Amino acid sequence: MLGLRRLMQGDAKHPKAPLGNNFRPPQPLHHRAVRTNIDFNVKHRSDNGKNCPSMYKDVYYKANSWRQH
Repeated sequence: MLGLRRLMQGDAKHPKAPLGNNFRPPQPLHHRAVRTNIDFNVKHRSDNGKNCPSMYKDVYYKANSWRQH
C-alpha cells in the first residue's frame, strides 16, 4: 500500500508531482469477503533479495466461512 501511495506523475511543468492525496482510510468489512490472486504462501526472491509473493492466473479464491450474527 505504501508503494501505491508513493506513486508520482509528471509532465514538463511538474516532473515529480504526487498523484494527489489519494488516501482513503480502511473501512470495516461488514462480513464481506476479501479476495486476491496473490499467493502469499509461495515466496520468491527479488533482485534486491526481498521475498515477493507470486501471482498466478490459476490461483483459486478462498473465503472464510460466514456466520450470521
